[in-house]
Amino acid sequence: MLRPHRRPDPRQPSTPFRSAAVLEGLTNGDPQHLKGKFVEVVDTALPVAAPPNAPNPPANFFFDARARELAAVNAYHHCDWLFRQMQEMGFNLASYFDGTDFPVPVDACGFNDNINARAPGNVTGTGSGGFEFGLAGSPFPAVSIAADLRVVLHEFGHTILWDSVHSPNFGFAHSAGDSLAAVYMDPESSLRSDPVRRFETFPWIMPNRNHGRAVSAGWGWDGLNDVGGYSSEQILSTTHFRIYQSLGGDSADVNRRRLAARQTMYLIFKAIGSLASNPVTPTSNPKVFATALMNADIGTANFEGYRGGTFHKVVRWSFEKQGLYQPPGASTPVTRPGAPPDVDVYIDDGRNGEYGFQPSHWECGDIWNRLAPSAGGGGGVHETPVVGEVNHAYVRIRSRGTQPATNVAVRGYSANPGVGLSWPGDWKPMDTAQITVPGGIPPNGSAVVGPFHWRPTTAGHECMFMEVSAAGDLSTIDPGTFFPCSAGPTAEWRLVPFDNNLAQRNVAPVPGGGGLRGLLSGFVNRRFMVRNPLSSEARITLDAELPPFLADRGWRIRAGHSDSRFVFGLAAGAEREVTVSLRPGQDFTRDEVLQAGRALSIRVTASADGVTSAA
Repeated sequence: MLRPHRRPDPRQPSTPFRSAAVLEGLTNGDPQHLKGKFVEVVDTALPVAAPPNAPNPPANFFFDARARELAAVNAYHHCDWLFRQMQEMGFNLASYFDGTDFPVPVDACGFNDNINARAPGNVTGTGSGGFEFGLAGSPFPAVSIAADLRVVLHEFGHTILWDSVHSPNFGFAHSAGDSLAAVYMDPESSLRSDPVRRFETFPWIMPNRNHGRAVSAGWGWDGLNDVGGYSSEQILSTTHFRIYQSLGGDSADVNRRRLAARQTMYLIFKAIGSLASNPVTPTSNPKVFATALMNADIGTANFEGYRGGTFHKVVRWSFEKQGLYQPPGASTPVTRPGAPPDVDVYIDDGRNGEYGFQPSHWECGDIWNRLAPSAGGGGGVHETPVVGEVNHAYVRIRSRGTQPATNVAVRGYSANPGVGLSWPGDWKPMDTAQITVPGGIPPNGSAVVGPFHWRPTTAGHECMFMEVSAAGDLSTIDPGTFFPCSAGPTAEWRLVPFDNNLAQRNVAPVPGGGGLRGLLSGFVNRRFMVRNPLSSEARITLDAELPPFLADRGWRIRAGHSDSRFVFGLAAGAEREVTVSLRPGQDFTRDEVLQAGRALSIRVTASADGVTSAA
């Protein structure tokens, strides 16, 4: 396979860019042909280039990067892999591609050696007619465009539309192919650190196509550039890419980015598949597809541990940010984001009710504790809870909706300390389980709700979790939604960052004001539980971090059996107790602590295959 990590010249020798890969699903034969269950390489268009075959065994296909034979190998591998990916995601290909006859024909050397690619329909226009690929550069000899997986992903966007809407295109845009290319290729791309080139959808051949388009520059829905075709496809790919970024595409961990890409692609596949009906669902405007994406999320019972209902608000927000859902009377062409939902109550975790990627979702400052009931919640000042005593939790509820929020109900929960908490099993209602907000909340208004009486059970650690629902805006765990995620079990990292109705605050207070002895005493037998929230065995990584106040004084922290970082494996759903200890450095005084300000947290974070939680 040809896998460039920097911009190669398609006319120059590219053999160093090749990498070996297994050709899956080949129909066994001797000689071995490039034909399998889903794909068959053929020669139907100019230039004449008979597909290669190989003696079997060993059935190896090794060729020069610019050879026509390698074009055929790339075409088979990439096209077959895409159908196989959908199958691995749980899609029934026989019903999804009910108008397609497999294996589909793939001509790897077509277009008379011009730079092009296509995914035509079959003769009836009701299913896939395969693929045709030209060159990535001209003239021949040059690398085949089938070697660029981004291009193949784009063409697959047409393939999935043929069976669903009997057309290679949406009514409002060219396809979702640019979106598939942008999302799938980002997690491991060496361009992702470049704030400009990361958003070039096809950097090797078409740098003018982009999935980071600004609404203010006319790239919004109903904006100056929303004219259909490739132009509107870039608006769609920008929208989809924002969803991916929110779900974890902006994470520093490649495993989290891969997971976000897979989840985003799954939603796109499922949404497009849902458009297939009798008669075919028209897609004349993006709202139809936005609704299909949200329904794809809500209608997912269980996709690889992800239970439906968790992401639909992110989908709606991403289309809003790209200019959809303008308020009545808004001017056109659109140059600004759309309006929020009519009712949108939220707990501010620092994102103002929006859904940009959040690496730490457990430090919400709009949840706090007081040792005694306080007027107005004590001004939002947090006090360390006392174990075994009645404490008083408060939360500030805000509204970004365009209409008053009514029937606003807030529910409070607490949890035993640990990493990998899951809803609903690990979250227990506070003694005051629910408080209703009298009179509701007006647009852009807020209300402090509390006190919620509760009793912490574990010394030195608290986990507070708040949920708000209103008429027209239920939380994703509200039983009234009947969402799969509300029934659970659903890991808290799949819930809190993607629903502004939910918020979490974890704090492990220690007696730093007592100097060296006091701080060390707070870490005597300091333990917490680490759980694997995933549905398969995972590599658990614990990272312990000291604030500069301590690190600069020579203090060190130890998690488990290792300084700073501790790595171990856990089976699905398993748990392990971990000890955290401190190695003292220079002593300090209470006054020095007070002068240091707020940046004094000792933080222990854990990730399961890149999915981050906190202790």
